[in-house]
Amino acid sequence: MHSKHYILQQESPISRIRRRTTSRSQVVPTPVVIHSTINSTWGDGTNFHPRPTQFVPPLGRFHRSFNADSDSTPFQLLRMFIDDDMVDTICLESNDYTPVIKAKFPKALKRWTPLSRQEFWKFMGLSTLMGIVKKGDVKDYWSTDELISTPIFGKTMSRDRFTDIMRALHFQNDGNIPTGNIDRFIKLGSFFPSLMSKFKNFVIPGEYLYIDESLMPFKGRLSFKQYVPSKRARFGVKFYILVDCATKAVLALLPYQGKNTIFAAGWIS
Repeated sequence: MHSKHYILQQESPISRIRRRTTSRSQVVPTPVVIHSTINSTWGDGTNFHPRPTQFVPPLGRFHRSFNADSDSTPFQLLRMFIDDDMVDTICLESNDYTPVIKAKFPKALKRWTPLSRQEFWKFMGLSTLMGIVKKGDVKDYWSTDELISTPIFGKTMSRDRFTDIMRALHFQNDGNIPTGNIDRFIKLGSFFPSLMSKFKNFVIPGEYLYIDESLMPFKGRLSFKQYVPSKRARFGVKFYILVDCATKAVLALLPYQGKNTIFAAGWIS
């Protein structure tokens, strides 16, 4: 169908009022003609070929600040994303939080010594290993029973020290949390925004990106814990992730908190 102009029947508010108040009088609305220079033709779209915006590929996949190569170890790569400043902040906040714990539980952390950067990484290494070596209870990892023993745990850190760090681990001074806050992830302080900035500063996005959901397994008590039957873990914290298809690198993460999900956080965009 070819069309060069359209005729619209419009009535003013006065015309409508006049028609309601004077039933015997006939109101004839004046046609309004809108001219158009567009010659439109409807079809089935068989010969339609969209022209996408031309993408200029980057010279590389990573910024120069991402100083890694094929010889880099997994730990070296990890430290590029979680740098010394981030670890030092965690150690500082954890050490400052211990008096709060002792005030509530006088018998707790009796042998506490300040958490150091090196000890933090030992703690993280053992925590990661726990996700690979499954046992019934935390204390079983330090068992000397030949049937279930895993000697690396006792050689790296004592059980009491590990549980003390697990209890005192803190990312944010609670006094800095504003009244009426609804963001559950604010307890991570600057850690999450700093991690997101590393993703943005290291990786150069390619032409194709995709958004997907990811479930971090968690079975503890959490108000925004999700149950997703289709996932292998089923229970956990859900994230929306933005990923570069070429490198499989994560560019951004958005933690799902139900109705309290924060979409306007500066580190997301």
